[in-house]
Amino acid sequence: SKMYDKLFVAGQRAIDRYYENNVFIPKENFVIIGRPQVSDIEVVKEKVNIGKKEIITVLVAPTWHGHYEDTNYSSAMHIYEVIKALLNRDEKIKIIFRPHPYTNLYSKDNIEYFRKMRELMQRNSNEHIFDSKNNIFDDFNKSDFIVTDISSVPIDYIYSLKPIVHLDVNNLEQELKTNIVYKEYSKCVYLIKKDYSNMEEIINNVLYDDRLFELRKEVKNYYHGNFDIPLQDVFSRELEKVLNS
Repeated sequence: SKMYDKLFVAGQRAIDRYYENNVFIPKENFVIIGRPQVSDIEVVKEKVNIGKKEIITVLVAPTWHGHYEDTNYSSAMHIYEVIKALLNRDEKIKIIFRPHPYTNLYSKDNIEYFRKMRELMQRNSNEHIFDSKNNIFDDFNKSDFIVTDISSVPIDYIYSLKPIVHLDVNNLEQELKTNIVYKEYSKCVYLIKKDYSNMEEIINNVLYDDRLFELRKEVKNYYHGNFDIPLQDVFSRELEKVLNS
């Protein structure tokens, strides 16, 4: 990166990552332009009382287990209880289940678990979607909040300003508290404990209070910048500045 005169980055988080890894680049070399790729994500303008909606759509998007057990934050094999709790509520809830493409739903170890999940969803309603193949941003836009894992998915989803819920898998709670990488991000996400003891409280908060909305706005700006014009125009504007300097 030091060989370039200018580094176009999405937000302040990208700049801080260099310094956290002891890579010094003059601040004036960075240009924050947001991520034009997320322009298709619809952004809520204010805190929404989700629980009052006629149909509440929840995107359940666990990541895969990865290559190493110590960084396995996948909730794919723990998410059944959350889906069951959502479907047992009085509100009318639609589930879009979108596992990571590397999640093998039909392996010997997984097939029975995901069969139970699919049957649970089918018994409740034929409106649920199991193993969504839609464009991911379309699923973002259809949803009112997301249940997901540490990956690129929630970083993109935070652009929408909708609530984000994680499960405490593989000591994720401790990781969020102590790892500098998650210092800002951890402020704006809901975390269901590994024994699910606070699950009802978390779901109620997301649906009817959403105390983290203002913090999500701050963290969104930290990751994606803060602009009042289309992101493609930001990119074009900053590129023109560089070319004309």
